[in-house]
Amino acid sequence: SFPVSISSIASHPETDGTFRALLKPTIPADLNVVPGMKATAHIITHKMDKALKIPTAYLTRTDNGAYTVKVKLADGKTTDRVVTTGASNKEWIVITKGLEKGQVIVK
Repeated sequence: SFPVSISSIASHPETDGTFRALLKPTIPADLNVVPGMKATAHIITHKMDKALKIPTAYLTRTDNGAYTVKVKLADGKTTDRVVTTGASNKEWIVITKGLEKGQVIVK
């Protein structure tokens, strides 16, 4: 594992929705790189250590455009809780308001 920087990135996506990017590696001196080697890059755009995140599948969008999450109450019943969302990807979404750490959510 070694760091890379993005030298350039396309301003428009390819036909498959991906963006062509040129990466510049900082290769360690003790790594013998030869033609034909392959690599995989993971690009981290930002990191949030203390974010409250949930699986995106647990969100429901209401008719007015708000998002809700079903929260399990102490008596075992559930209620819909309106939440405010933040950064997301295909699997996870950050909840900025409406939930607290430790609350149980259900589908």
